[in-house]
Amino acid sequence: SSPEQVLIIRVAKGGEMLGAASVQVAFNLGNAIGAYAGGLAISEGYRYPALTGVPFALIGFILFLIFYKKYQFNPNYL
Repeated sequence: SSPEQVLIIRVAKGGEMLGAASVQVAFNLGNAIGAYAGGLAISEGYRYPALTGVPFALIGFILFLIFYKKYQFNPNYL
């Protein structure tokens, strides 16, 4: 989570505290949603509950591609 916070603090000029807090909120929300989805799979009796993470991974990868194309990585920025 540290690289994300550093990036947010660099980008959120004037709102560094809100940006850093938002990173923590998003991280904790992701943990809660993942635990809930895994719990649903276990309660439904699926033998391999890790497969419930596949849609989340695909959505994350698609969002990564969209943002990568939109904001083209600039190595000089970091």
